[in-house]
This record gives sequence, structure tokens and C-alpha cells, in this order.
Amino acid sequence: ASLEIMLTDEPFALRPGDVVGAGGDFGFKADSSALLMVALRAGVLHVFDGTEERPTADKPLKPSQTVKRFVEVIAGRCPYVVADGHHKASIEEHLAEHGLTYAPAPQTPAENYVAARQKLREGVVKLHTAHLPEDLVLRLLQQLRETQGKPTAGGGMSITHPRWARGGHGDIADALTLAIWRVCGTPIATPAPEEGTPEWEQQQREKRRKRHFDKMNRPFWKKAS
Repeated sequence: ASLEIMLTDEPFALRPGDVVGAGGDFGFKADSSALLMVALRAGVLHVFDGTEERPTADKPLKPSQTVKRFVEVIAGRCPYVVADGHHKASIEEHLAEHGLTYAPAPQTPAENYVAARQKLREGVVKLHTAHLPEDLVLRLLQQLRETQGKPTAGGGMSITHPRWARGGHGDIADALTLAIWRVCGTPIATPAPEEGTPEWEQQQREKRRKRHFDKMNRPFWKKAS
């Protein structure tokens, strides 16, 4: 029921003040590589863009090409990709070439899945289907329905996904939960751009735009003062 409620065909566009996160799951041979973008606005999580790159039996994915495709989707909206450490050595350098940071996932997958499940049950997750490939949406929904949590001896929980014969092992679900976990948690510190660079100029424009937006949306009693 929570998954059905989150589906919407409403368009979505980023605004100043949105907290944007990119969750990724990297696989190159047996598994897919998936990326989902989430924006937090006024307590609502908007899933508004993403991609899934799927290998074939005779053509595995290349880390450099996979990162390049992810960068095309992120397109300056976010300075990092949060992912687990399984393929960190393979892609961290490629991400750095495009100015992106490899942000670590929590130590246990249960942490991001529990956080995402809570937000789904609260009804504050919106999946904007108009901005996502139909096949990706269908595969994501199936992966979320098939996700299982099992208690562990230490009082924790382990997350399991069935492996599909046609490829897939919870990759898109991982990407979604990681993006939700990150934007709902502590923001990742990123180095400030050097003064005079295009990145610095863009940052200054965003600051001016945000100040103007905040000024126009102040309550009337504050505008009077």
C-alpha cells in the first residue's frame, strides 16, 4: 500500500533550498548499476530522476562508462554519490575526474532500509514516474516488494534480495534507500570551490537566488519589520 501511494505522474522541478541526494549501487558483471536522485522539500522526499545500466552475459559494464552515465543524470545537482564500498576502488577515481565524491553508505544495509521504510509508511515519499524510465519504475517496485529483513543474533537485521534470472539483485532498491537515508541524515561536507572558478560563480548565483526566494516568501509580519 505504501508503494502505491508514493506513485505520482506530477512533474517535478528543483527549487532553491531543496536538499538533493544521489544514491548509487554499482555492479558490472552479474549485477546492474543503478542511480536514483531524491530531493527533500518541506518534509517530502521527491524521487525525480535516475537510471539503471544493465550488463549482458557477453558485455559487462565498464566503470568509466557507468560513472559517465551517472554524471549525465546528476548534471551538477549534487556533488556526491553515496554507495557501499564493494566497488569503491574501481570507481572512486572516475568520480573524482568529474568532480564527484564517493560518499560511504552506512555500515549495515539495514540502516538505510529501515529509514526508507519509515518514510514510505509515513507517506512522504513521492516517485515521479513521468521523469523515470517505465522499466526502471517497474523493476524498482518489484525489488522493494521482494526485500526481506531477517533478525540477526546480535539484535540487528540483515537485508536480502532474491537474484533474478534476467539480472538484478536489489540494485535499484539499494540506490533509492541510500539516497533517502542521506538526504534525511547529516549533509556531506564538500570542499568549497576556489574563488573565480565557474563552480564558485555558480555557487554565488545560487546564494543570490536563494536570498531573493527567501525574501519573497517571508511572512507578511516580517516583511513589515
